[in-house]
Amino acid sequence: MHLKKLNLAITLAFTTIFIGCATAPWEGMSETEITAWNAAGVSPQTAKQYEAAGINPDLYTVWLENEILPSEILSWDGASFDPVEAGAWKKIGLTPKTAATWKSESFSPEETALWLKSDFSLKEAVKERAKGLQPIQ
Repeated sequence: MHLKKLNLAITLAFTTIFIGCATAPWEGMSETEITAWNAAGVSPQTAKQYEAAGINPDLYTVWLENEILPSEILSWDGASFDPVEAGAWKKIGLTPKTAATWKSESFSPEETALWLKSDFSLKEAVKERAKGLQPIQ
């Protein structure tokens, strides 16, 4: 009888440790969130970084649909771009920092692409646009 209690105690201890180890990295997230992040192939550590930035699994998917790589999401988000905007700026070959600079001068991705194609710097584009000029298409 004493041996059965000892076996039960050992089994309970290992079960508690195993379950604790399995959920500890996901601590603070619901089962639904854990399932969604797992389905997306995102690690617990990365999922927590996304969650801290306000990015849930559904929004993560929208970033990917707009051709933003997982390693780029936090940079674009941190530069105050939403997934659709980020995709448009990335499509013309800009980084979040460069895109934010052009955006701060009220250029759209399409306008920016035209100015860059015509070899204008941002400073030159601002000056020329102020005169009412546009690059030749």
